[in-house]
Amino acid sequence: MSIELREIKNSEKTSNSRKNVARKIAANFLRAKEEKESKEIKQLYKSLFWYGCLFLVIVISGFLIGWFSSLFHHSARPESGPEEQIPPPLDTGLVCQSGDVERGHTCAHIRTCKNGEFVESICPRFKQFDSVTKSCTWIHLATCEDGSDGHVSTGVIQDETTIEDEDSFLVDTQAPDLQRVLDTEARLIMKHGLQRARRSVSTLANTEVDKISPNRQENPPNVRVVESLVTARDWSLMFPLRNNIYTYRSFLQAVGKFPGFCETENICKLSLAVIFAHFTQETGAHDGSLGYPEWRQGLYYLEEAGCESTDCGYSSNCAQKTWLTETWPCEKSSAGRYNSYHGRGAKQISYNYNYGLFSTYMYGDASTLLKSPDLVAKTWLSLASAIWFFLMPQPPKPSMLEVLDGTWIPNGNDATANLNTGFGVTTNIINGGVECGKGSELPQSQNRQLYFRRFYSELKIEDRKWLQNLGCSDMKEFPSNGGGAQAIYWEQDWARRYHCKLVSYATPFSALVPGDYKRCVEAKFKISIK
Repeated sequence: MSIELREIKNSEKTSNSRKNVARKIAANFLRAKEEKESKEIKQLYKSLFWYGCLFLVIVISGFLIGWFSSLFHHSARPESGPEEQIPPPLDTGLVCQSGDVERGHTCAHIRTCKNGEFVESICPRFKQFDSVTKSCTWIHLATCEDGSDGHVSTGVIQDETTIEDEDSFLVDTQAPDLQRVLDTEARLIMKHGLQRARRSVSTLANTEVDKISPNRQENPPNVRVVESLVTARDWSLMFPLRNNIYTYRSFLQAVGKFPGFCETENICKLSLAVIFAHFTQETGAHDGSLGYPEWRQGLYYLEEAGCESTDCGYSSNCAQKTWLTETWPCEKSSAGRYNSYHGRGAKQISYNYNYGLFSTYMYGDASTLLKSPDLVAKTWLSLASAIWFFLMPQPPKPSMLEVLDGTWIPNGNDATANLNTGFGVTTNIINGGVECGKGSELPQSQNRQLYFRRFYSELKIEDRKWLQNLGCSDMKEFPSNGGGAQAIYWEQDWARRYHCKLVSYATPFSALVPGDYKRCVEAKFKISIK
């Protein structure tokens, strides 16, 4: 019995000894594991610290490099910079008479006659020689033949690095002066490719327009092109029932007002066919009993039928307080009633905002036609309104000229809306909401197509491709992301003080009107720039 007890005790000791050994092993294992994890954590923190230091060094180095690079490459020019960079006049040795002016060896130079010899000098910054005015003018408004190949320069700059915003890195702390505003406007116009659109709606001074008459040798070049295509006899043949206001001379004056219209014979023929077709639909008698085919009944009406002595509702928005009435406020007659802005002229221009904008182009002052809208029905403005509408882009719609000359290139969104190059697109531009996208051609659209084909034939247009895509029954409205969605309006640049930017939605300030950028900056930042 005692032997058994002894064995039991020895067994317990052995068991306890084994447990102690296991505990020690487990403790050592845990201790080693903790030490290993501690080392790993320390190593991780150490690595993160050094990586963080390296990242910080890289960021600081990049910032310093960028800062000094900016200072080196984009330092502001001194006030006298542009003048100092213009080289002195060059005596060319060519004999001339006092007052003679011509282009220099490039469009950036001008030659003036001094003491019987031409002296060449460089045009000021952002300007080039204009063959129409014989002076240095803004690049985007100038027309110049540069080189022996007769290439016409329109101010398009190929190297975009020359048209970057030179002052974009500056923080504006004070209002800019007039020269800086004009330079900024010119840069933005060139940078966004609006030179062509702005030049197409540029206008001739009214004093020069008043001089235009049939067969006058000094008529502007585009007027002479039109005279070669449509004579006074042709005009009477095409529009025998026209109102007395629509004279051949008025037609030539309307053409002359816009030097960018009918610059070449081919585009002029097509432009006239389109315009004649549309204003025949808008102002035609549409009366089969008059003894003339309907395509020859255009320009019969001068004012919207039934609205000559009544308002017809076109002044209903005049009392509203919107940016449209603030920009182009309706004027009142001596009787205290709002003037009637009903349809007048070949385009049947209507509403105060259209009269106001048209007046800006015709007179440089929106108030002229707002005060006297009847001028559109009494002068050559009756035909000028149709040409103006033909030339004006209306984002997302392109101008009709942009459709004809290929400037408007339909993109995928236009294709989805079935907007393809052709006469039908011009109908969509002028009255798409009423006549297009109806599934079948409406009578108005059919009339326009008929008239276009007849004028197409009368003007002897050889390119038959324009007799395709005449209708618009399957066309949808122009998409906001289509090829015609140009940014042609100025709006406040919220990211930069004393700056405006280009947007595609309508505002009171048009990028196609010279000086509207200045007016935008003045209005948005409540300053006066002189």
